[in-house]
Amino acid sequence: MVTILLSAGDQSGEAHAAALVRVLRARLPDVRFVGLGGALMRAAGVEIIVDQRELAVGGLFELIPELGRIVGAWRRLSRALAETRPELVVLVDSGGFNLPFAGRVKRTTGANILYFIAPQVWAWRPGRIRRLAARADRITVGLPFERDYHASQGVRVDYYGHPLVDAFAKLRAEARPGELPAERRARVRGALGLPVDSSLLGIFPRRDTRRRRQSSGSHRASRKPTSAAKPRSPSRARPNRSAASPREGASSSMPSTSRSRSPAR
Repeated sequence: MVTILLSAGDQSGEAHAAALVRVLRARLPDVRFVGLGGALMRAAGVEIIVDQRELAVGGLFELIPELGRIVGAWRRLSRALAETRPELVVLVDSGGFNLPFAGRVKRTTGANILYFIAPQVWAWRPGRIRRLAARADRITVGLPFERDYHASQGVRVDYYGHPLVDAFAKLRAEARPGELPAERRARVRGALGLPVDSSLLGIFPRRDTRRRRQSSGSHRASRKPTSAAKPRSPSRARPNRSAASPREGASSSMPSTSRSRSPAR
């Protein structure tokens, strides 16, 4: 049986990997899929060896206490690589984990490596392009200009298109000429299962746990009613105009130092 090993270290990458698996299973029903992912990939038919939540860290200070968990995930995925002997390894984004893992695949197996939705090396740490070119047999990119950028660096690249953009292709196809903004909003919200007339508030927390813990308190506080009147701050309390201020009392008892102007002669 042909085996394909996939590694998707975050939720957005997992969604892309799950969509790819569904297409491949329809064309190649006898292929076995194993790897690193989450619930979406499991639902698509992937045997999950490592749960992607074990890699959900962000920043050096969060990485240090979670290092043992990440090393354990690396070892289990490496063991699955040796045991399943896949014909193809598909890596999805997550360059911090997948680029080193591509090196291990290259050193220890004869599997082909497809980097599906390659990391955006042009935007951050462009030096990684050399490792990407040396380790991946082929890559796919989600933005048109990325194809030319990677090809200029000697990488075998295909333009796949951005999966999130493709997800809305049906909505674009259903657009009617002369459609009013209110009609378009109702159509799109209906397709997404959102209430048509209600106001929506979008909250987009980071995926790493430390940031999520820090922001969860403010998110909960933002849901509390704000109609209760707040007590006036003492610094903003208005002075009692009926009582003379000490300065006013002092000025009334002090003799005036201004010279009186004599009348014009």
